[in-house]
Amino acid sequence: MKVQALETHWDKAISPRNMRAYREQYWYGEHFLNAFLKLEGFKAPLRVLEIGPAEAGLLKYFQERGHSCVGLEYSPSRHENSVILNRDLPITLTTGDITDRESFHPEVQKGGFDLVILRDVIEHILFSEKQTALNNISSLMKPGALFFVSFPAKSAPYAGHQQVASSKFVKLPYIHLLPDGLYRWVLSLSGLRDAQVDNLLFIKDNRLSNRQFIRLAGRAGLEVETLERYIIRPCYESRFGMKRVRNLLPLSGLTDWLSFGNLYKLKKTGS
Repeated sequence: MKVQALETHWDKAISPRNMRAYREQYWYGEHFLNAFLKLEGFKAPLRVLEIGPAEAGLLKYFQERGHSCVGLEYSPSRHENSVILNRDLPITLTTGDITDRESFHPEVQKGGFDLVILRDVIEHILFSEKQTALNNISSLMKPGALFFVSFPAKSAPYAGHQQVASSKFVKLPYIHLLPDGLYRWVLSLSGLRDAQVDNLLFIKDNRLSNRQFIRLAGRAGLEVETLERYIIRPCYESRFGMKRVRNLLPLSGLTDWLSFGNLYKLKKTGS
């Protein structure tokens, strides 16, 4: 499905929720991602692509450090927010679908990226299209380029993203593991709109485990260099004031159950 760019309305009001997201994205680069990726060994400026940048606060962080930044956003409304919030910065912000190369802006098509970021996005891609997405990403990267990915594993406490619901009952951990019919009924009772219920069911049905992701990434020529699993994710420091806590258990199905998020640093193989 292609997503076309919309005319930007400069007087559009940015919601407090979107502004919080923008500030958190910037915080994430400054207080976690730069150190996690160890970018000091790369010659600046880097060519950076973020897929699903939303308000593009993270790209703002990298651009201010001299890097050339491109964003590929699926949501027209989030894209519009990003253009408004970064209108004075030389960041290329586009709409498109990472599973559909024909939707890519020429600046994305050009490829040659040193760093690609896919933060909390892969769980929103149809499972049957995840391999296509990773193949497309790999094709846009230079040999030896870095790829950052974060997502909750399929059995994680909030892998269904049910925490976004207003109902306290629906926010319970692991509730997304209910059978689809029962889960839909519970979500509907909570007062969510049909479109919100459908979206949460989509996420539930398209989750993936760590082992599945590693296998798909390997097929795309992407090799894992670092995997950190967290009981309290780094972004929770900004969001809730909670100190990050890593899960140091060996990689296993049990570890997936006990981790709220997984953070990957991968490298494109080949020369």
